[in-house]
Amino acid sequence: MGFVTDVTDQSFLTSLREIPVDFDADVAYAALTHLPNARFNAKQTKGWHIHDPALRYIHRFLAYNYSGRNDSSAVLTKVELYFLWCMHTGLKVNLGFWFARAFERVVRTDRPLILGPYITRLASRLFPLTFNTNEFTLAFAMDPLDARCLDSMGLLAGTPSAPHLVPPGTTTPRDGRVFLRRATHPAAPPAAPSSAAVHDELHQMHDRLHSMEANISEILSYLRPGSSSRGRGRGRR
Repeated sequence: MGFVTDVTDQSFLTSLREIPVDFDADVAYAALTHLPNARFNAKQTKGWHIHDPALRYIHRFLAYNYSGRNDSSAVLTKVELYFLWCMHTGLKVNLGFWFARAFERVVRTDRPLILGPYITRLASRLFPLTFNTNEFTLAFAMDPLDARCLDSMGLLAGTPSAPHLVPPGTTTPRDGRVFLRRATHPAAPPAAPSSAAVHDELHQMHDRLHSMEANISEILSYLRPGSSSRGRGRGRR
């Protein structure tokens, strides 16, 4: 799709690492949407009109994992437009460089953390963490990029048991979505828990808080400059 990820590829070092000065966002957006009179606005343009369903779906992935957006995932930034344009035209992009620069902006500014679903896995690979990372609860959960996500973008048609992708240039209207939420009767209020159940739940909360405190202390030990904990458990080279 235009991204260079193989470091043994001869074109890796020479692949595009900047948006060319002659890149015309209006022309690119018009080509991707098949709307000849469309104009690109980095603050207002949405990805809804992208003609190719695959590129529309990839844009949602970029919004979540590269730009770190969840509340405005439909907005199409210039960088995201450029990535999609490169995929559309076959231009190669040094994706590793772009992600590294995005991480740099996260560190230097208040930009939201990127690669949210994968950051814990990366940390567990970089540091010899001794605790179970599954104990952590997501503080910023993103919508899963699954069939319901495709449906919310209007990219599915059919029935819940037999959904299928819509043709290029097509969007399913809201009242025709596959997984349309239907009104249900309100559930009966739950019964009041017993005092024993409340005591047991409080005990579990106390244990969890104690575990979280220990886990956070261990993470901080790896992040402090000059900490003797860095590299603990790794074999010497």
